Amino acid sequence: MRIDQALQQLGAAGHGLVLRRDALAAGVCESALDRRIRAGSLVVEQPGIYRLAGAAATLARRERAAVLAAHPDGVLSHRSAARVHGLIGVEVEAIDVTVSSTRLPRLRDVTIHRSLDLQPSHVRLLDGMRVTTVERTLADLGDVVPPRRVAWALERAVIERLTTWERSTAILDEIGGRGRNGRGALRAALAEWPFDGRPPDSVLEVALARLLAANGLPLPTFQHEMRHHGRFVARVDAAWLDRMVVGEVDGHHAHAGSEQFKRDLRRQNELVRLGYTVLRWSWDDVQAGWRVVRDVRHALDC
Repeated sequence: MRIDQALQQLGAAGHGLVLRRDALAAGVCESALDRRIRAGSLVVEQPGIYRLAGAAATLARRERAAVLAAHPDGVLSHRSAARVHGLIGVEVEAIDVTVSSTRLPRLRDVTIHRSLDLQPSHVRLLDGMRVTTVERTLADLGDVVPPRRVAWALERAVIERLTTWERSTAILDEIGGRGRNGRGALRAALAEWPFDGRPPDSVLEVALARLLAANGLPLPTFQHEMRHHGRFVARVDAAWLDRMVVGEVDGHHAHAGSEQFKRDLRRQNELVRLGYTVLRWSWDDVQAGWRVVRDVRHALDC
């Protein structure tokens, strides 16, 4: 009973996982551990890492077990780190761990990466687990996913204020960005960034910029404050100021109340009185693309 209590206490402190070395240090003998493995009360996740039978075999728990098994320098990286940071979804359950030593651990269902330039500043502790930073994750991600996914992850990270264009550029200058697919993918995504280094205000802004650039149309000034003789008129989603054209996108919440609808009408009418052509689209229009491209091309005469 004392042995089972000790294992439960270790598991409670370890997110449902028990390390063999910790159990031995707590006075649990090897034969007692082996008996519980055979009985099924301990499940082997990785060499020397066990899961309590009552703890679900979640992806997060398997990732933690992989990092622990890669001790002392193992760090969650690539797709796994991107999931933890919220940069990609969970549709791909591959587990990636990076080590900096020449010894490559043999782990089950884990992709091991070796890196000689992994520095302490590239690693952070999240809930007690070593994970590559957002910037290092973006630099590595292209090794295992297509370049388009790296560009999407960069957009998500900047929009969510997890990193900046400058910090993502600095990581490439720090570790070198040429000669490797992952770093080349991030370098290309940064080179194509349409916002002059600043963070976009929304996914909408990114989608609109990508659509216009893909169709060879000039990019507008996004989230521009329109003023007339110093008086604030409106903050618009997009403005081609030299052509006197404004673009607005109505989100799913648009015109939720009659007062907001009235304000939108007054603002649009004032922009028209000032000589602007006002283009309005729905979010569905931006996703479909062709209406936006047609309207902008016609309004700009290009």
